[in-house]
Amino acid sequence: MGQYNAIELRDMASDPDVDYVYQLAGFSQLTALAQQLGPLTCDEATFLDPNDPNDFEDDGDQITYARVGCAPLPSVLTLTVEVLQGNVAVFASVNTAYPSPRNFDLADLSNASVRVLTIDRAALYNGVLTPTTPPVHVGILTLGASPSRYRVSVSASLVSTAWAEIYSVSETASVGAVAVPALNASIAYTYSILGGNDAGRFAINTATGTITVAQGLDFETTQAYRLLVALLPPASSGVPSCGTPTASIRIQVTDANDHAPYFHLRNDPSTRVQQYVVTVAETAATTSPRPVARVYATDLDTEENGRIVYSLPLNPPGWSVQASTGQLFTTLEFDFESAVTSYTLVVTATDQGVPALASNATVIIRVEDIKDQAPVFSPAVYTLSRAKVGSSKRCWVAARRLVE
Repeated sequence: MGQYNAIELRDMASDPDVDYVYQLAGFSQLTALAQQLGPLTCDEATFLDPNDPNDFEDDGDQITYARVGCAPLPSVLTLTVEVLQGNVAVFASVNTAYPSPRNFDLADLSNASVRVLTIDRAALYNGVLTPTTPPVHVGILTLGASPSRYRVSVSASLVSTAWAEIYSVSETASVGAVAVPALNASIAYTYSILGGNDAGRFAINTATGTITVAQGLDFETTQAYRLLVALLPPASSGVPSCGTPTASIRIQVTDANDHAPYFHLRNDPSTRVQQYVVTVAETAATTSPRPVARVYATDLDTEENGRIVYSLPLNPPGWSVQASTGQLFTTLEFDFESAVTSYTLVVTATDQGVPALASNATVIIRVEDIKDQAPVFSPAVYTLSRAKVGSSKRCWVAARRLVE
C-alpha cells in the first residue's frame, strides 16, 4: 500500500500522549508501518544546559526533543538555534513534552541561519507561574532527506516578575510595617537585598521575601527607593543552576501631613520667625482696604498637606488678610498724634491636610510720625510790658511748637 504520510507519522511519534487511530487495509501493512515508526520513536529528551551550548546531528526527516535543564526555571527563556547544515524547523511548548508541527506553542519555520524564540513561560501558561507550571520543551525537526547539524543554546532572563513593580508606603509607617508583601513563591528561595537600600531603611525576611520598614521614612528627604532583591534558589543536585534571579522593586514613599506651616523672612525660607515688626507712615482712613504688610509661611508637605491658608483668628476690627498670600489690609487711620500708635495682630497659617496643622505669628505695626503739623504759638495772645533797666529797653515773646 506504500508509505504513510511522513508528517502524520512524525506526529504519532512526537506525541505519544495522544491516541491516533489508523485503519490498515491488511495485516501486511502493520510491518510497513512499524518500519516507518521505528526511526521516529521518542528517545528521552536531551537536557539543554544554559551554561553550555549543545550540538546536534540528525538524519533527514528526524525530530529531536530537548528540554531546558537548569533549575529553578526563570520566567523568560531565549532559545537560539544556529543551523550549521541542512534545514530545520523549531518548535517549543510548555503544554506538551513533544512539540511537533501539530502541537506547539511557539515555532520558527523560517530559513534563517539563526532562529531565536523568546519563551515567556508565565504568559504561555495562564499568565501565572505555579508549582505545576511545566518546564520548556523543544522539538527540532530536520526538513527533507538530507542530514542536519545545528547548535542549540539557551539564555535565561534572571529578572523576576513575581512581584508587582511598584509599592507604596506612608512616610509615617512605623518600624516593622510591611512595605512589600511576601512573594508566596512555589520555590523555597532565600531572599536578600543587593542594592538600593539607602541607610538601611528596609529589611527583608530571608524566608518569605516580606520587606518591612527598618528605619523611619521621610518623604521630604527621599520620595522613592528602588531595591534590587536577589532570589537565591535552593541547591539542585545534578542539575545546572539557571543562576540567581533578581527583582527590581520600587517603593514609593507617600506624603503624610507631618509638618506644620512655619513663618519665615521674605525670600528666605531657611530663616524662621515668630514675629514681624513693620513701620508704617501716618495715613488717613480709607473706605477700601489698603495693603499694609505681608507675612510669609512655608509647609514642607506636598499637595493639600502643604497648601497654606492665612487667617486672623482674633478678627481685629478694620483688619483683614488675603487667605492665599498673607497680605495684610486695613481701613484704619494711622495717626501718630492719636492715642494708638501701634497695632499687634496674630496671623495663623493653616495647611489643608487631615488633620490640619497650623502655626501662629505676631505682627507688630508701628505708626511713624511724619511732619504734618505746623508750629503754633501758645498762648496765641501775648501782653508786652516795658521795663527800664539802666539805659536799655527789652521785650520778650515766647512761642511753642507743638510736640510732634
